[in-house]
Amino acid sequence: MLLANSTKLQPVKKSWGQGACICPLHVFLFLNFRHLDRIILKQGKSFELFFCDAPEDRSVVEWFMSFLEGEHGPFPLPLVFNFSPFTKKVLEELKKIPLGKSLSYRQVAENIGHPKAARAVGNACNANPFPLVIPCHRVVQTGGKLGGFAYGTELKEDLLHFERETIAAMQAL
Repeated sequence: MLLANSTKLQPVKKSWGQGACICPLHVFLFLNFRHLDRIILKQGKSFELFFCDAPEDRSVVEWFMSFLEGEHGPFPLPLVFNFSPFTKKVLEELKKIPLGKSLSYRQVAENIGHPKAARAVGNACNANPFPLVIPCHRVVQTGGKLGGFAYGTELKEDLLHFERETIAAMQAL
């Protein structure tokens, strides 16, 4: 795993535990004081974590390390966003989707009490400022097709594949 210098975004090598599945992802974290403002994802050859303002403690780094091992809990910093009540409801519902699982846009709409709002759920997923922390990539079309993703369907497919492989590796132990 690579971590970045908080001011110049130059990667700094860090050791990574053996047995971790490859996650070809660059994660850019934009922090403001003690809360997370936004996450931006880019395709990569390995997992790299970049901070635009480094946190004072290692809790964020530890969360991403546990994400890569399939054992993450709630994100350690507050998430600040200003959305409509509907979008907030969707994003809260997405947090409940377990690693390695997926729901359809329709299922999410039904779960929040708006069974005809599948397209609106897709729009809420697209507006998600915290991918991975709020796992919008785990929402697919009815029938299992990927559907859209703000960072491209190739990255969505890679994330879902990574999560399935992580779960399979955990079950094999």
